[in-house]
Amino acid sequence: MMYSKYSTDKWQEHPKSVWPKKLGLIFLSITTTVLILLKVATWLNAGVMFSLKDVEIIGNQNAPKSELLSLFEIDTTKSIFDIDLKAISAKIKKHPFVHDAKISRKLPNNLVVKVIERQPLAIINGEKLSLIDKYGQFLPDLKTFDPVDFPVISNIEPTEANNSKLAVVLNFLDAIKTQNFSLYCQISEVSFSDKVGLYFYLVEKSTPVVVGNKGFVNKAEKLMKVIKTINQNTQLSQVKYFDLRFKDQVIVKEIDS
Repeated sequence: MMYSKYSTDKWQEHPKSVWPKKLGLIFLSITTTVLILLKVATWLNAGVMFSLKDVEIIGNQNAPKSELLSLFEIDTTKSIFDIDLKAISAKIKKHPFVHDAKISRKLPNNLVVKVIERQPLAIINGEKLSLIDKYGQFLPDLKTFDPVDFPVISNIEPTEANNSKLAVVLNFLDAIKTQNFSLYCQISEVSFSDKVGLYFYLVEKSTPVVVGNKGFVNKAEKLMKVIKTINQNTQLSQVKYFDLRFKDQVIVKEIDS
């Protein structure tokens, strides 16, 4: 009987070394597949989670939410991250009472629309009485506004030729409303002429006040001090007119007795 000098143990080592490698590849393949499936499932769940659910509108008082929502259409199947916020803002600003609109995302599935509305500053007496804001934008008539709460801009037709005059009046009213609201509330009518500049009438006795072309805020402060002094000593009804056109002076013309 003949025996090989090579041990049969070495021949049996080869198949034993192959199986662990195969098992490792199978395990790696299964693990990879499971991870891919989990990632896909996570992505699908995220798509549902971030799909638009609600639009919250804040800051609107005169522009109804229903009117604002009707200005834009959103695909509710979309993720809130796929919605063009600038496009929505541009559409909302088409509403006559909206000056600006800022849109933000509220996780996980809401949009928040912050509306900055146009505020009436005066009533302009053109072909009809119309509300107007400080930018010269005409506003819809609303029952919530009382006409007596606003000065009336008269003798200035809202035409291109009068744009500069109207701008002066609106700037004046905006400045007075912001920095001297008590005087703003006392103005019944305001206008502008090439001869004397800006002028207005007080609510009480329709007393005329000639302002001129500049220094509105400073002149308004001096006027209110003079009016206060007059009310303490006599009565405003005794004043024929005020003239503020001269530097650091308030000229008071009294009614001839």
